[in-house]
Amino acid sequence: MPFKQKEMTLFLKKYRVEVTGIAETRVKVNKARRITQKIAKDWQVKYNYDHAYNGRIWLLWKPHIKLQILESTGWYYIWCNKRDDNARVYSKIDLAFGNYNWLMNYGHIEAEYLNPGVSDHSPNLLKCNCIVQQQNLHPRPFKLYQAVLHHPDFAGILKKVWAQDYKDIGMSRTWQKLKRLKEALRELNTYMTSYQQKLNQAKQELELAQYNISLQPLCQIYIEQEKEALIEVEKWSNVEEQVLRQKSRATWIQYRDVNTKYFHAQWKMRISANTINSIHNDAGIKIIEPK
Repeated sequence: MPFKQKEMTLFLKKYRVEVTGIAETRVKVNKARRITQKIAKDWQVKYNYDHAYNGRIWLLWKPHIKLQILESTGWYYIWCNKRDDNARVYSKIDLAFGNYNWLMNYGHIEAEYLNPGVSDHSPNLLKCNCIVQQQNLHPRPFKLYQAVLHHPDFAGILKKVWAQDYKDIGMSRTWQKLKRLKEALRELNTYMTSYQQKLNQAKQELELAQYNISLQPLCQIYIEQEKEALIEVEKWSNVEEQVLRQKSRATWIQYRDVNTKYFHAQWKMRISANTINSIHNDAGIKIIEPK
């Protein structure tokens, strides 16, 4: 009803709401988007029409909140009417969401839907910092960051390795070249991935140079130091964005959009999705500690 839509809009403005959920909507899917735009224009919205014909549940949030659905384990259908098999109904009516601050503070968040016990719903247990348990289990594989390709030394290293003599032929020869190239680039790759330290150092040098300029505005030495520091800040800022973009694989974002926070969040979500925190053995017992 238009009256209820208007009151909902006024409620959101009055209390400065940034995230809200609306239940028992009973709005058909073809009308949902139009109505949510009237209630909260340009907000992000998540419906549950994939699991319920009439929707019933809407989750809305302002775009800057950047909510994301958390990775989940355990029960897929998390509600049941507890009837006999001929009238039994299962449904997935709950989702766990997290925002950027959660992902940055906890590193890894996972929603585990437990056995329902005496309830119709499966309890949702949020687990944090599970990634710390996994870090020392095995060494990380070598990953060549794209920022290395733009380093002045890269072309020379590549040419030197490729010109070496190899006894193998065909794909085996190519594999040997790539293997040696990886070892030759390892030090350069490590140097480029220390972007955060280099960027902070460049910013400190820029701050010092500009402080000295404020005391002696026409000193050519300080002016040159400022120019050099600005070049370094731009260089390592670009490297930071390239590395984070590659880690997050958010390649649809235009380069130089300075979406550092977004890239960090996407990177954390990828780590979360690729992490195995527990397994069940043949007896159905959950194992969370590596043996």
